[in-house]
Amino acid sequence: MNRIFAPLLLDDAARVQLRPAYDPAVRAFSAELWRDGERVAVHGAAERFAATNPLLLTVDGFLAAHGLRALSETERCELRGGLLRVRGDAGGTAFVPQMARRA
Repeated sequence: MNRIFAPLLLDDAARVQLRPAYDPAVRAFSAELWRDGERVAVHGAAERFAATNPLLLTVDGFLAAHGLRALSETERCELRGGLLRVRGDAGGTAFVPQMARRA
């Protein structure tokens, strides 16, 4: 079962969200695309992202394939933090103060 963390709101009018997720059974990160309360696609369904960097480097292409804009640097930072926190280990805890300092 995937663990989900707070979503990134990509389009308020269309109610489009990108939700960081982690599946501890296969030790893989993913980003779930939700529209109008329904999951419509998963970045990481076909490939397994054991680390956050490969997912973050390819997420803009995934979003473009679904007609959405690329992430801003702030959103990319928030997604990285969400991915680390959803995994539930010390990596996410250490990242939170770093994000606060950048803001």
